[in-house]
Amino acid sequence: MSGRSLLAGLLLVLAACDGESIDAAKVDTCDDLPAVGIELVERYLEALEGQPITVLTGREPAPPEIEELDAAGATLDARAAALGCDPVALNAAVVVGISDLDTEDPAGRLLLEQVRAGVDAPLPPTPTEPPGDG
Repeated sequence: MSGRSLLAGLLLVLAACDGESIDAAKVDTCDDLPAVGIELVERYLEALEGQPITVLTGREPAPPEIEELDAAGATLDARAAALGCDPVALNAAVVVGISDLDTEDPAGRLLLEQVRAGVDAPLPPTPTEPPGDG
C-alpha cells in the first residue's frame, strides 16, 4: 500500500469479522461514514499485527487481507466524494471514534499516528529508507 493510498484507504469500506460487509456504497449521509472508517481502522490494526512497517508504507507487498481493505477503501472514498463529504471532518470524526485504540505493534502504531495526524499527513521514511528519498 502506498503512502498516498494509505490515508485514502483509512476511510474505506471493509469486511467485518463475522463475514458481513459494511458497504459504504449503501451509506446515505456523511454522518454515517465515520462508523465505516472507524471499523476500517480497527480491521487494519488486526491485519497489520506482526507485519513489517514496510508493508504499510508500500515498500513490501501487502498480504491479501490488507489488499482487500485497500480495495474496499476505494468504495468509501468514492462514496464520501459522491456525497460531498468533507474529508477533514470525516477524518476528525474517525479520530474521535478511535481515541481509545492503542497497540504495541510498530506498524499499528504508525497507522494510528497517520490517522490521528489527518488526511494530508505524509508517511515518515521507513527505517531502511534515508530521509528525503521517498
